[in-house]
Amino acid sequence: MDNAKTVNDSMTEIAEASDNQALAAAQITEGINQIAGVVESNSATSQESAAASEELSSQADMLKELVGRFRYES
Repeated sequence: MDNAKTVNDSMTEIAEASDNQALAAAQITEGINQIAGVVESNSATSQESAAASEELSSQADMLKELVGRFRYES
């Protein structure tokens, strides 16, 4: 009987350890998914910033050209 109890106890410990590992794996997966979401959001923000920067640069060039047409006498 002692051997059967030892085997049963070992199987219970293995089952509990497996449950803990499954929980840890699920938490890691959730963390990775959250990181992926942040990376995706940062990528979109970066693309928007690049587009805004290009537009601003274009407008600055246009303003420079327009201001360059004015002449003043001192």
